[in-house]
Amino acid sequence: MISQALCISLWAISASAFWPGLSNEAHGAQIPVLSPSAESVSATAELPFVDLGYTKHRAISNPNPDLYKFQSIRYAAPPTGDLRFRAPQPPVDNPTGEVEDGRGRKECLQAMVKWADNFPPKPCDDCECCEEDDNYGGCHKPCDSGERGKAPPKQLFGGFEPVFNLTNPNLYSEDCLFLDVWTPKAAFDGNQRKPVLVWIYGGAYVFGGKSLYFPGGLMDRAMVNDRGGMIFVAMNYRMGALGFAAGRDIEDEDINAGLLDQQKALQWVQDHIDKFGGDPNQVTVVGLSAGGGSVLHHLTAYGGQKGALFQRAISLSGGWQPITDQTTAESTFREFMTKYNGVSTLADLRDLRKVSEAQMMQANFQQIQNAPPGSFLYNPTAWGAFAPESPAKLLNNGEFLHDVPLILSHVFNEGGQFAKSFKEQGTTVPGFLDLAFPKVTKEEKEWILETYHTGYNDAEDIARIIGDVTFRCHVTYASDAKSDQVWRQRWNTVQSRSHGGDLLYLFYQPLVPVASIRAARILQDYVATFVISGNPTTTVTNPSGFRQPAPYHQYSVDGKVQFFDSGILRFPNVWRGDAEVEDLCRVWQQMSCT
Repeated sequence: MISQALCISLWAISASAFWPGLSNEAHGAQIPVLSPSAESVSATAELPFVDLGYTKHRAISNPNPDLYKFQSIRYAAPPTGDLRFRAPQPPVDNPTGEVEDGRGRKECLQAMVKWADNFPPKPCDDCECCEEDDNYGGCHKPCDSGERGKAPPKQLFGGFEPVFNLTNPNLYSEDCLFLDVWTPKAAFDGNQRKPVLVWIYGGAYVFGGKSLYFPGGLMDRAMVNDRGGMIFVAMNYRMGALGFAAGRDIEDEDINAGLLDQQKALQWVQDHIDKFGGDPNQVTVVGLSAGGGSVLHHLTAYGGQKGALFQRAISLSGGWQPITDQTTAESTFREFMTKYNGVSTLADLRDLRKVSEAQMMQANFQQIQNAPPGSFLYNPTAWGAFAPESPAKLLNNGEFLHDVPLILSHVFNEGGQFAKSFKEQGTTVPGFLDLAFPKVTKEEKEWILETYHTGYNDAEDIARIIGDVTFRCHVTYASDAKSDQVWRQRWNTVQSRSHGGDLLYLFYQPLVPVASIRAARILQDYVATFVISGNPTTTVTNPSGFRQPAPYHQYSVDGKVQFFDSGILRFPNVWRGDAEVEDLCRVWQQMSCT
């Protein structure tokens, strides 16, 4: 049921995320591995290392000569054995004292649902592509070249097709709490501290990893026009049952372990990023989809009563379908323990903590794989110290970090991809509501039907409900709560009109197939300048042919939204948003299911 889990696009797993030059640790992509030459070993040995106190960590070679990459730095102790289903603990000292470089370390346990048969897009030699999508993540009008295809060309992988083997112990492990730091050499070697961008990946809270995205293009935009550059950090966090199980047996301070992992990584940035040339007082956190939803959970963490670990935040299509009913979370966890792990008692977790990693990997994969249509089973739960209520309620109550400036975005068609399985099964809107919102009141259900059920196309009506409740309305909740320093955008270009499509624009670099390079550069400008100064801006060509600054309109000042649309050739554009949808979202915010 959708109310039991987050319906978030699996763009985070799409083949397009494997940028050229990415290390071959990423999710088992079949990329040729060459034995290191004596020269490359020597070159690696000459790269700098950082003394973190508990370990020393050396940079590794990477394709960009202007960047240092510190790969897979441990930021927390392995969450195994007695630490399974617990909040992350500090890393222990490296017993060998040797300098580490992170090679061979793994991503967190993963899973994929059977019903999402349109993910990930398969790479191709001669891609067909779309001028328009069919509202369900597919194509109905081919265009004349493969440059704008849904599926990325194989050349993005050096001619190899990625293989997603999600139960391969050589690729995935519970011992996965690592992060990467990318820093400009000038920042690392100089004395001036640079601002920091921390990336939280998406993937429905069940899939993804820090190694999927190469930040070179985004970091380049932070250098143009004498901007000075920035540092990029990406962390792994526990997902699925290991990261988002909730139940009476799990202590309140351990619930939502995946979010607590992210928080631990943010604390690590505060403690150590200065050693890499970063400024811990200029940290921006950014995420898309489940990552964007995580950002808003950190904005409302502990009801806003604890100090912030970041100064700015960017939530792109921030998504979650909150589990506000604790019996639902308990039921999902009970099924995980008994049906998939054979543990017959909920008296305590001691037996479950003794289960082998191989069994945990299979149990997590099988339970999520068998999730019902529209469901990924695991989501942040409104339970425990970190998330006492859902962000919708905490934002409405004013219980959040008020001093954090925000960039918020959504795409035109957030829900279409997730309505596909309901379309194929012929699910009606009333039937969908029984599945997705079984505990809404009679009055609430009547309002949903009256508002969304047109009687013409149930699948499109369902897509609108999913899009609003799971993604679109979160933008309204956050922008309503903030009285100032809020910027908003909406995407509707080719590729970006469906959920997750703007990911390609955020991480654009040459060879990445986007419909508009200009739109990609403008988005990257907005992000980079926001990270550096807190004032997102770009430059455009004026009627006289000269470049001039084009500031990003503050939504909190004039109600204007930056609008990226393929039908309008000039970027950026502004509009005043959709007042009708805003009002619908405000009704949703008061309902029991949000």
